[in-house]
Amino acid sequence: AADSSDIPGVPLPGPIVTGIAGGPVYDVVYQLDVPAGHVIVASLQGSPGTDFDLYLFDSTATTVVSNQGVVARSAGPDSDEAISHPTRTGGRFYIDINGASDVVGSFTLTVQAVADGTPPSVMVRLEEGRSAVSRADLLVELDATDDLSGVAEMAFSTDGFVFSPWQPFASTTRVSVPAGDGLKRVWAKVRNGVGLESPAQSASITLDTTPPAVLSVTPTPGGRVAGLRPTFTVGFTEEITTASWTDL
Repeated sequence: AADSSDIPGVPLPGPIVTGIAGGPVYDVVYQLDVPAGHVIVASLQGSPGTDFDLYLFDSTATTVVSNQGVVARSAGPDSDEAISHPTRTGGRFYIDINGASDVVGSFTLTVQAVADGTPPSVMVRLEEGRSAVSRADLLVELDATDDLSGVAEMAFSTDGFVFSPWQPFASTTRVSVPAGDGLKRVWAKVRNGVGLESPAQSASITLDTTPPAVLSVTPTPGGRVAGLRPTFTVGFTEEITTASWTDL
């Protein structure tokens, strides 16, 4: 087997590489060293009729015939493949071009390591925009964006100072606020693929666990009315949710 057929492969000679794969050439492996805070962006094109797949391994990998160390892959039915992978710490990576069929052909591999210096951004909404809620376990919606390495993690706070441990990003989750009626606020921040944090953003909502009470009823119970279809009016001690009122 050639030196380029398995890890450690051969050093990537430049940002654009051409070669042959497929048939007896199962794998062509290149090694590259990437600085911290960069995003590896690679694309592959093969000659018509070929089926080349693209894999990216980190420094824990010892061979391309195992899934150990695979951090990104693109394995479509043809040879037009692309991967993107952010790295916080940098280090050595291995790009594997795998000939997935017996068809021999040429390939062109393009690789860049792009520095990501822009933090992500986030917006917060509670309970689908309601002004009040009766439970302390709040529905939190995050609208987060990142230009290059993607939004990877999120953290929350109910006081604006102490945040929860980082957890995988999700656009919706639930956060519990302290008990007791009154105005509650939830802060959120997100972190992108290379570890840059967004400024914390917040949203507020009123926690109200005291149900409304009937303040007045017209006509009065036991009273008299004129006509068979009187209008009934009920007054409550506070504003109610319209959908919770049922007539008839």
